[in-house]
Amino acid sequence: MHSPMGSYESLGATDVAAVSRSLVFVVEDEEDIARLISHNLQAAGFDVQSFVSGGSVVSEALREVPSLFFLDVKLPGADGFYLCRQIR
Repeated sequence: MHSPMGSYESLGATDVAAVSRSLVFVVEDEEDIARLISHNLQAAGFDVQSFVSGGSVVSEALREVPSLFFLDVKLPGADGFYLCRQIR
């Protein structure tokens, strides 16, 4: 059986190991919401790192650059808009 180009079936075992999962940073102060978001992102194939405040997000992003930031707008201290400006 022939697999079309670009399908997952055409990847060999070594090729699959080379495919990396995208990292998403979730910044959410409410634990239940953060857990729900993280669970769904992981189920969709993303690696997730969660933060309860924006305090260490920027320094962590300098260490390991995520593909996406998922920011809560109403964070304690600095809100998500402020954090977004820092990230840019």
